[in-house]
Amino acid sequence: MRLAIISDIHGNISALKATFAKLSEHGYDRIICLGDVVGYGATPEDCIDFLAERGIETICGNHDYLTYSEKKDKIQPYAEYVIKWMQDKLDRKYINWLSKLPFKLSLENIEFAHASLECTDGRYWPYVLDQHTAQFHFFCQTKTISASGHTHIPLLIRYKVTSTTFELLKNCILDLTENEKVIINPGSVGQPRDLDPRASSVIFDLKRNCISVIRAEYDIAKAQKDIIKAGLPKNLASRLSAGM
Repeated sequence: MRLAIISDIHGNISALKATFAKLSEHGYDRIICLGDVVGYGATPEDCIDFLAERGIETICGNHDYLTYSEKKDKIQPYAEYVIKWMQDKLDRKYINWLSKLPFKLSLENIEFAHASLECTDGRYWPYVLDQHTAQFHFFCQTKTISASGHTHIPLLIRYKVTSTTFELLKNCILDLTENEKVIINPGSVGQPRDLDPRASSVIFDLKRNCISVIRAEYDIAKAQKDIIKAGLPKNLASRLSAGM
């Protein structure tokens, strides 16, 4: 099976459509979204409709959760502004859709979550950014492979008994040794932060253990105009062209 994995769309319908078209060109059998469908971008309704109409399996991300739960969390002021904007703007049917998203999924030998498996109930959303935070994730990982987003950076993180290594995700055959575990992070569709502004996603061929990184160019200028027109913070528009 060829599994497409996307994450962190963040209300950017232009990037989502371009990603879907590029994934369709390459071909896949199933697609899973690792969450943060909304937040930052100006078109959250369009992104939810896009996923819902296609029945795409989707996990709850922290921006999704904060939008429907109205829980207060320590986030950047501009992110908090967008969440409040969505709470005021979104029709109840969109809030309800977000509220029904699961925190975890599993498929064969893969676990899926938005952030670290250290916490998957919305209490907090740990980033996996170094050996210390990765250790907590791998301690909770019961399967050989997991996939998570949240950092907006495409990464391959490997855990062995003696070491944990981080590398930028690239096309590769995932050759796993005994007792090894890995995290596949597909990066972000709607707000990449690896200095490459193209939307990022992954196709993982489970039969061949083959990872293909899929980057899609999209109309960044339109996404930026949508943000400005909606009256959202201007830095959310400018960062799209910088990939950060």
